[in-house]
Amino acid sequence: MTYPRVERMVVGGETYFPVMSGPGRWLNLRELERLVVTPGEHGRARWLDLVILDQTRLDDGFAFGLDTVDPRTLVGVRTPLVLGEPTLLIGTVGEIRIAPPGAVAGVVGHSFLATARLFDSVLAEIAWRAIRDGVTDHICCVLDPVSLPEPPIQYVRLVARGEAHMPGARVLGAREEPTT
Repeated sequence: MTYPRVERMVVGGETYFPVMSGPGRWLNLRELERLVVTPGEHGRARWLDLVILDQTRLDDGFAFGLDTVDPRTLVGVRTPLVLGEPTLLIGTVGEIRIAPPGAVAGVVGHSFLATARLFDSVLAEIAWRAIRDGVTDHICCVLDPVSLPEPPIQYVRLVARGEAHMPGARVLGAREEPTT
């Protein structure tokens, strides 16, 4: 087993996905924030293909009208990609585009698709392994509630399946390329 890594942990009936530094020891927020700025050692560009939002009806009955969003408003938008907490930056989401219904299996209605690039940091490497191991494979967008019903994205969280509000919002693929 390689540490540090994300693990699934059930405590008192609640499920958590902490970053573990070894058996039985998880990293606290301060330790994780240090890993954001600690350079990684992989030497490759890492990319994620994502569904970041769709038209799933949420618990309160609300669904985003993504079919009415003007695609020109998404040009040049760059959004932080984080691992759980907003201070735990692992990459940047860019190239957001609108996909029609049926373009991606398991997605409800229109959706926002995007490509994210992971940073070359130790925390991004931990996230990469968690994706590869199937521990964190879903997406949760944090939106600016003042601007609803338009979906202004503040940041995008990489989360485990049970933490996502929209089952279709997920990592579609991950790839590596040599850096030039």
